[in-house]
Amino acid sequence: MITGAATATICRIPVLLLPSDYYASRYGGTVLQDIDHLSSEDMSVTDTFRVVSRFFDRITRPEQILISLPEAMRIMTNPAETGAVTIALPQDIQGYAYDYPTRFFEKRIWRIERSSPNPARIAEATELLKRAKKPYIIAGGGIHYSEAWNELAALAKNLEFQLVKHMRDVVRYNLIMNYFWEVLDTLEPQVLEKLQKRLMLFSV
Repeated sequence: MITGAATATICRIPVLLLPSDYYASRYGGTVLQDIDHLSSEDMSVTDTFRVVSRFFDRITRPEQILISLPEAMRIMTNPAETGAVTIALPQDIQGYAYDYPTRFFEKRIWRIERSSPNPARIAEATELLKRAKKPYIIAGGGIHYSEAWNELAALAKNLEFQLVKHMRDVVRYNLIMNYFWEVLDTLEPQVLEKLQKRLMLFSV
């Protein structure tokens, strides 16, 4: 699960994880959640999710879910913040009863909000592209969230731009793969050397 959570966070894939955790009362000890950390009594193996999650919370009282779960949903529906979201549920808290308000269970539509681009930045990018002799477009995950596959393909075809994608980003291959020059891992030295020779890099 840790590997899956890390992958989801890196690739900005919304995933909700609800792992079990040690008893909040601590009467039962850290049953099956032991970790050799002698200077802390509130740490368990579930804490390993912290470093690979965009949001982490441990529920120690049943009413805390009223605050934690909406925040988790907000993060998962935000393309800029989304990734793995972890809400740890102690074993004894899972059996607690609580008088939750009925509105908490009503259907709610979470809309994916998109920020409008700054007109000044668009004008600046347009002027740079007009003057560029060897434009090199790196297509990222924003193409997927904006559903701009057709627009990107048209841009690459009409202006004859070289188009690449990062190996970890998600794009719709069947629409724009014909316009990809190659698939890159920008951490490789040979790729960095190649990019340095370009007169202009345009990241989407």
